[in-house]
Amino acid sequence: MWIYIILVFLYIIFLNAIPLVFAILSNGNIVPCLGLKDLAIGKIDDIYGIFTEDKLLKYWDMSNREIVQCKDCGLKYACNDCRSLETRLGASIDEKITCRR
Repeated sequence: MWIYIILVFLYIIFLNAIPLVFAILSNGNIVPCLGLKDLAIGKIDDIYGIFTEDKLLKYWDMSNREIVQCKDCGLKYACNDCRSLETRLGASIDEKITCRR
């Protein structure tokens, strides 16, 4: 059990992502994060299709390594990566505007 917790912790620290997270809203929409309620990737009726078509994998693999501004930055693993915060501040899902570097 402790090994699993440590591995998840390291995953979050070094990849800046939370693995295997999604939310089902009260209207039946499935979203990759509670903060991204406008980004429905499917309905509860087709939950099997969401996993077989890898619709969530796109968001689970998203990290600072994929963002243009962060690819060559030496601090990309120390920087927080919250797609929900970025989109609320006006960025697209694959853009970062909170960086001051």
